[in-house]
Amino acid sequence: MQNPHGVGCPWHSITETWGAPNVKWCEETLCQWISEPANTWSNLAFIFAAILLWKTKTKKPSVRTRLNYFSFAIAFCGIGSFIYHASNNRLTQFLDFLGMFAV
Repeated sequence: MQNPHGVGCPWHSITETWGAPNVKWCEETLCQWISEPANTWSNLAFIFAAILLWKTKTKKPSVRTRLNYFSFAIAFCGIGSFIYHASNNRLTQFLDFLGMFAV
């Protein structure tokens, strides 16, 4: 895949160094710091869900442990995907895939 960022865009040189992502998502890549705004900002829902799960009260230690792991995995997924969709290059795409794998 070719570099989705034109010359002069904030992420152009990083994408030239690390490579373009191997998947083209539905949203058009824009020439700005947040190159896929809808995909980027929608990841805040994962981060808010992780906070809510982490703050969930339970008296069972085994459930608490699983909720802590799952809240970490969801937060990692949201943060990794946020960074990837903001920058849209192969290096940060790896973070997005790691986060999805963790969940």
